[in-house]
Amino acid sequence: MFLTQITHDFNFTDVVDMDEVLHTLAFKQRKIAPFFPLLKSKIAFHSNQGRNTTLLWGMPIRSSLKQYTFVVEDIIKFYWEEGSNRITYKYLKETDDTLVHYWLLHTFLPLYYVLENTYDMLHVGAVAIEGKACLFAAPSFGGKSTLTHHFLEKGHTLLSDDKLALFKKDNTYVAVPSYPFARNYRKLEDLGNYIENFSKKSLPVGVMYRLVQVGAEEAITIQEVKGIDKFSIVEMSSDIKLSMLKKEKFSQLHYLVQNLSIYNITVPQDLNRLDEVYEKIRKHLI
Repeated sequence: MFLTQITHDFNFTDVVDMDEVLHTLAFKQRKIAPFFPLLKSKIAFHSNQGRNTTLLWGMPIRSSLKQYTFVVEDIIKFYWEEGSNRITYKYLKETDDTLVHYWLLHTFLPLYYVLENTYDMLHVGAVAIEGKACLFAAPSFGGKSTLTHHFLEKGHTLLSDDKLALFKKDNTYVAVPSYPFARNYRKLEDLGNYIENFSKKSLPVGVMYRLVQVGAEEAITIQEVKGIDKFSIVEMSSDIKLSMLKKEKFSQLHYLVQNLSIYNITVPQDLNRLDEVYEKIRKHLI
């Protein structure tokens, strides 16, 4: 997951044979929470998947490293120190392994990597086409997962159904596969179906398509996006927005926009026309 070798004592097993490992993380349960006395700053995120989530942080005396706690209501607390790859956790009221698995992959790992300035995160679907990552951006309920799933049915390799990690390498951006699950249906706290055809390595970012829903009978068109509209699309797709990282993230997004081709594609609200959308994108990339 996120090209990370993870060791843990959770009651579930994730086995993904990766061709590329960029990071290592270790998780260990604690019955008693660690003593983090100076967590004075707090962000309460909007209700996510029917639960409240909260990030707390502070800097101990005689230390330049922040201490973090991330709380998922009634499920779990994660604790770590800035720069550390060792994370402790404490179960709360509910210890359902499926829920812990969901929150670990879907929310905690992306948040951790953004805070550690390791990856940028985009809320997009992404598949591999001709050795590059093809990104699908849209607002919630805008068809990202549906189109991603259609590409999977055509034999393309999954990079992400929901959260795509990116990092800058030399003068380009590289896409990091998230986790091997995809969900083309709506259900709270559910990763979706396991996907065998999941990328085992990072890929250069090729192109982003912003999905524009149109009437069932309308034409499928592709038009390049330029100028400030490009930044608006990428900023809309930015997955984790934290006030204390606003300046750094603005600079990173600006560089990404400068080096990413973005197109609007109209997608008719008719599932029977998804094959047409698929062929339009494939021909556009030839």
